Amino acid sequence: MNLLTTTKNLLKVMDNNYKSRFINIQFLLIVASVLEIVSISAIPLYIGANQNLDKVKELSILPHWFSILDESTMIVIGGGTVLLILFFSSLTSIYSIWKIANFSNSLGAQIGNQLFTNYMHKSWKFHSNVDSN
Repeated sequence: MNLLTTTKNLLKVMDNNYKSRFINIQFLLIVASVLEIVSISAIPLYIGANQNLDKVKELSILPHWFSILDESTMIVIGGGTVLLILFFSSLTSIYSIWKIANFSNSLGAQIGNQLFTNYMHKSWKFHSNVDSN
């Protein structure tokens, strides 16, 4: 089976609570992916900005106080910003993995309970005709 068919079959088994949690987790994964891209992109930008600090100081989009700072302070501020972005991105990834683990464990338990209830309500003939091996 392909991924789309498996997802459709899984959505048929889920109740509305699990479907909404599934959609929330998908949204969280998209946010985490975008943050990962931003955090990885921040590293070469930081390196490039450190190589051309004079041009960075001349940019008109930066606040006026930024052009007053010396080079070492700019490097520290830029590095701290990159580390903050990486930290926030990592926290988002950790949180999304934790949510996925909780969701999958909860969904597995719910599907197991549904199967058990289904088999317990079957007639004696069903159980006597099914080979237990």
